[in-house]
Amino acid sequence: MAHALALAKARMLLLPRMEENESKTVATVKGEDPHANVKFVECDLGNLDVIKDVAERIRESKDRLDLIIADAGVGVDAFALTASGIDRHFGLNHLGHFLLINRPLLRKTAALLDTPAPRIPPRPGCIAPRRTRPEVEENGWNGKCFTEAGKLSEESKQAQDPELGKNLWELSAKLITTKLGLDGLLSWDPPESYARL
Repeated sequence: MAHALALAKARMLLLPRMEENESKTVATVKGEDPHANVKFVECDLGNLDVIKDVAERIRESKDRLDLIIADAGVGVDAFALTASGIDRHFGLNHLGHFLLINRPLLRKTAALLDTPAPRIPPRPGCIAPRRTRPEVEENGWNGKCFTEAGKLSEESKQAQDPELGKNLWELSAKLITTKLGLDGLLSWDPPESYARL
């Protein structure tokens, strides 16, 4: 994905889970285009305090953010806790992204004139960027899920369960506000699909 965005001359901020991943990605992208606008931003997705701080620094230092690709994660291995005291798998694969997406510049960007409101996919793996390519609209792919590039797939029964999604949203919000205080999470509503319950 970083390669395609670099070719499109996008400004990229990479927040990888591990610094060695950043070095490899930046080196590869810069090797293909030495003028690529790519920068590493250190962010421990297992530390809610760090995520909140990094998101605020990005919001204060940049004028807009058009797309977030939240795909950092870990596989299921031995049980461990994050720096915030949360199950490592849940913390890195979901909760860190949940907080990062809640805090950012997307809100500031959405307030700009002639800028469509940001869309947050109701479920992971779904297409819901702020601005979509014409073929996404033409093929009716908005909100659809893909497991491989260009291959439409069916969502699991769990992904289709609005009650499960609502419960996950509420649990995520409660964990973050418990760990960071009431100002840890900016006010926002669950996606429309959850609100219809």
